[in-house]
Amino acid sequence: MFNRLLRAVCNEPAWKRTFNATGRPQAHAIQKVSAAVRGLAYGEAFDRADEYGLLSRSTIDVYTSRLTHFIIDKWAPTYLGHPNSEGLEHFLTRNAARGMQGCMGSMHCAHWTRAKCPKALSGQYKDRNGKISVVIETV
Repeated sequence: MFNRLLRAVCNEPAWKRTFNATGRPQAHAIQKVSAAVRGLAYGEAFDRADEYGLLSRSTIDVYTSRLTHFIIDKWAPTYLGHPNSEGLEHFLTRNAARGMQGCMGSMHCAHWTRAKCPKALSGQYKDRNGKISVVIETV
């Protein structure tokens, strides 16, 4: 995903490597994209990337916004389109097989911690913290 995103933005004028007034090269597109993706994916603070990416908080802020708008402009028609009748039929059949008749898709999954789980089932339902839980899907 990262390489595809990097190849897509490299041809854009705002992402090209430029030189400042002293003739020193500015940040490379790899630095800008990686800092922006980390901010979007992990919710990192913009000033955290200055340690490894050597970018200022304001630069990361600008390029995170540019990356977001670039992704929406380039891929929204492909990936955010309204489902056609074939796609809708596929969603409905898939979810009916899961036991959710008439459901187009799920909205949220959450872990529900069980207070009194039978000992025979306790090893089957553990979350990443080792607590006994079940995944609840909200539709």
